[in-house]
Amino acid sequence: MKVDIKKFNKLNSLQHLEIRQLRNNLFIRKQMINSNIITFDEHIKWVKYVKHQNNLEIFVIFDNNKKLLGTITISDIHKVNKSCYWSFFLKTNKILGLGPSIEFAVINYVFYKMKFKYLYCNVLNTNTSVVKLHKKFGFEIIGLKKKNNKKIFKEIFNLKISEKKWSQLKKDIFKQYENIFKKYQIKLN
Repeated sequence: MKVDIKKFNKLNSLQHLEIRQLRNNLFIRKQMINSNIITFDEHIKWVKYVKHQNNLEIFVIFDNNKKLLGTITISDIHKVNKSCYWSFFLKTNKILGLGPSIEFAVINYVFYKMKFKYLYCNVLNTNTSVVKLHKKFGFEIIGLKKKNNKKIFKEIFNLKISEKKWSQLKKDIFKQYENIFKKYQIKLN
């Protein structure tokens, strides 16, 4: 399957509206720190905000048929510290192997294209499948944050991997997932 990943700022207004529908998808909202329904006005405000941020890159994932599958966010970009955070979501977990394929592509992008030294992410502690995936790719839990959002208490794992560690693990991880990676043509640039 060819996976087309486009930069957010290259999308048209209809595609921006599709992203709002995706962000409001119940499956995705359950995995998000902010799980509230996003109104049209909130989404438009967010789109305008994203377009003018220098420390944020958002990519949108499409399938062969140009259907929206999810997004990738690289945030808190610190060029001096050579570090950033990342996250992604897919509209379903039924596309087997796409998550690991996206993860492999993003980690390589951050360390070899952006030339950063550290990659971080935050994941709800209840999102055990994503925590396990990140750990399989060399991330380590370095902290636990607690967030109280409108009487909803959430615990969030903070994870980290270094470029040095990734360089040591990358070949073994590729071998472990090679058959899965062959199913997807992913290019992130």
